[in-house]
Amino acid sequence: MCRSSLRKSYSLWCPNEGAMIFFRRPKCKQEGEHMQLRGHTTTFQMRLEISEYAAAGWNDTQITMAIGCSVWTVRKWRRRWRKLGPVGFTSQMGRPVTGPVSTFPHELKAAILHLRQLHPGWGPMTLLTALKTDAYWQDQPLPSRAQLARLLKHAGLTRRYQPHHDLTQPPRVPLSTPHQEWQMDAQGIMRVEGVGKVSLILILPRLSVSLREVTSSFGCQLWA
Repeated sequence: MCRSSLRKSYSLWCPNEGAMIFFRRPKCKQEGEHMQLRGHTTTFQMRLEISEYAAAGWNDTQITMAIGCSVWTVRKWRRRWRKLGPVGFTSQMGRPVTGPVSTFPHELKAAILHLRQLHPGWGPMTLLTALKTDAYWQDQPLPSRAQLARLLKHAGLTRRYQPHHDLTQPPRVPLSTPHQEWQMDAQGIMRVEGVGKVSLILILPRLSVSLREVTSSFGCQLWA
C-alpha cells in the first residue's frame, strides 16, 4: 500500500490568506499512483492554480497534492511562471521556430547570404561547394544542400522555375543565289601564347560558292 494513502486529509496554513486550508487527497490503489498524471497535458486553469499556490508560498509537493498532477509538471510550470509570468502558460509543441540553419553559427548564415548576393545565379550546391573550398569554413560543420535551399527560400532569394521552351524559328526560305544566307559558328574563348584570349568565329554562306567569291565579299585578296 502506498504510504501516502494512510492520510486521507491534509491541512495547510496559508500566511497570505491568514487561514488554514483543508483538502482531501484521493486514496492510491498502488504505490506511486499519485504520480500517474506525469506526461499528461495540463489545462490553462491548472497552470493558473499552480501559479496561485506558488505565490501563496506552497512548495512543489504541496501543490502536487492539491492539483493532482506530478511534481515534475508543477516544477515545470512554476519555473516558467517565475520567468515569463502568465504569458509562459501557453503551450509550445515541438521545436521552437528559429529559422533555417539556426543550429550553425550566425557568421556562417551571413556568409551564405553574402555569397548569394554577390552571385545571384549560384544555387545551393554551388554555394556548398564554395564553402567547402573556403579556407575558413572547409574544416567546420556545414549545412546540407537541402538546408541551404530552405535558407534561400526563407530569405526570399529564390526564383520561380521557368520551364524551357524552344525558340521560335523563322520559316525556311529556299536559297537561290550566293550570299543570300550566311551561317556563323563560334568557338569558346581560348588562350593563345603570345596573343592572349581569343575566340574564333567562322562565317560562311549557306549556298556553296567558290573561295574567291567569299574573300572578295569581305574585301580580301586570295593569295596562291
